[in-house]
Amino acid sequence: ERNSFRKAILDSFTGTQYEDRSAEILEYVEENREKGGRRLYTGALHRFGKTSGLEIYHILKRVV
Repeated sequence: ERNSFRKAILDSFTGTQYEDRSAEILEYVEENREKGGRRLYTGALHRFGKTSGLEIYHILKRVV
């Protein structure tokens, strides 16, 4: 299951402007997945910046 989750995250960023940061995003999600949606949202804004964090969060929301 963990491998399929990792693959889903990586696949969701394929072809986006964040594809080269997919390893960093995956690490972020694995660290914060259990903390809930609000934490995932606010953490993405802090870690990736307001604009990028919001776009990354919207992509992650479909997968997580």
